[in-house]
Amino acid sequence: MEYKNIKTNIKTIAYYLPQFHQIPENDEWWGEGFTEWTNVKKATPLFPGHEQPKIPYDYYDLSNIDAMHKQIEMAKKYGLHGFCFYYYNFDNKRLLEKPVENFLKDKSHEADFPFMICWANENWTRCWTGQNNNVLIHQSCKPESYEKLALDFIRHFKDPRYIKDNGEPVLMIYRPGKIPRFPELISCIRSQCKTHGFSGVKIFASEAFEFKNQAGFDIDGIIQFPPHSTFAQKPFVKRDPCEVVRYSDVVNSNLAFYKKHHDVKIPNSKLFYPCSFPSWDNTPRRGASGRVYHDCDIDNFKKWLNASKKFTMKYNKDAEKFIFINAWNEWAEGAYLEPDEKDGFSRLEALKEVINN
Repeated sequence: MEYKNIKTNIKTIAYYLPQFHQIPENDEWWGEGFTEWTNVKKATPLFPGHEQPKIPYDYYDLSNIDAMHKQIEMAKKYGLHGFCFYYYNFDNKRLLEKPVENFLKDKSHEADFPFMICWANENWTRCWTGQNNNVLIHQSCKPESYEKLALDFIRHFKDPRYIKDNGEPVLMIYRPGKIPRFPELISCIRSQCKTHGFSGVKIFASEAFEFKNQAGFDIDGIIQFPPHSTFAQKPFVKRDPCEVVRYSDVVNSNLAFYKKHHDVKIPNSKLFYPCSFPSWDNTPRRGASGRVYHDCDIDNFKKWLNASKKFTMKYNKDAEKFIFINAWNEWAEGAYLEPDEKDGFSRLEALKEVINN
């Protein structure tokens, strides 16, 4: 695969977790005052050389818009194009919406930053404690909720900062396979978008949990979601007390996949967007049942970012040159671009170096 003399127009988008503020539901389920920082702070090393806890420069509270202002300033400085906010809607009951709602209301220069949403359409369970069958909020995706859901999506789409492709808003759905009557939902979303003045809408699905039969879904593209994808699952270095995988193995397997062309796995009719992660360690959430990606060095992250950039430059259209990063602030999963006490701004500096070259 040759990439000579390619001029970049890459738009990097990082997944963004809003669970860094207190809500009544989390108080009830996990204890008074719970936020994502609760898991981050209580993490402990599980084996020699295991680097926990992760310590950020700032234990911010996202109920305060000033925290997001600082994040936006930082993201702009290091070349990130936008945030992909996780959006939680359970048959029109919203959760963790306050940071995004504050952002939507804020029209200041400090909040001038592109964004899109990813509907995290799963049951909310006690999976962090290994109790996947203990459902806290059920995601039933009832057809009678489709129109209100579509209209709430459109409320976000109408914001001038919303990320669009040739004027069409970009919506990501985390797990389409979990929606029983998916064609009806998508038909409703597309119809409502046209009713409200959009020429169309781009529906992307994540590749999480090896999303199958993409050709049978009315979607426009697939977005990688490592490590929850085929090419991030590599042989374990060890399994005791938790699963440990070499980061370099994951990087190299993704690079090999990119070089084989995307139609090896993705139908030709679907766009495919690569995604990388700088590190991963979800033991703060899952303890010994978690997974650690070992030796997550900056050089390998840059190598993966650069390959993602080259892939999308070659295979995607000018207005669709997106690459995704997992994530901006998934601290309890060890996947974050934000600075920490150990590595400082090195992940952000790697991003800036790759995007500018």
